[in-house]
Amino acid sequence: MPEPFPVVKFDWLDSSTFESPFAVDPKIDRVLLVFFAFYNALEVVGPFIDLAVSKGVKRFVLVSTSGAEKGGPVHGKVHEYLDQINVEYTVLRPTWFIGEFILMRIEMRSRSTFHREFWKNFLRPDPGEE
Repeated sequence: MPEPFPVVKFDWLDSSTFESPFAVDPKIDRVLLVFFAFYNALEVVGPFIDLAVSKGVKRFVLVSTSGAEKGGPVHGKVHEYLDQINVEYTVLRPTWFIGEFILMRIEMRSRSTFHREFWKNFLRPDPGEE
């Protein structure tokens, strides 16, 4: 990353890395929560949320999925937890946004024409609008 953005190791499956962002910048007061759909998402993400709150974080943005209702499985449990602990939060529930970028990353790894394919797919009209 270019200056002034520090890089830290952070891994949802390794709680020993949860302190890393706060060690670099103890003034962090907002967090973007992005994670894949762990079956036990709250067990994985909850301890980090608790740590973040203890470090002074007041606002969270949870990137969820379009079908994840508060209290439902996976992202829904994390959404419910944010509501219960009385912090300021926003939940983004995109539809295919994340999936499209995962597919583009696969394309980037497998073909040298990534940029051409990216823009061709990104700018393609919806079916029926051609």
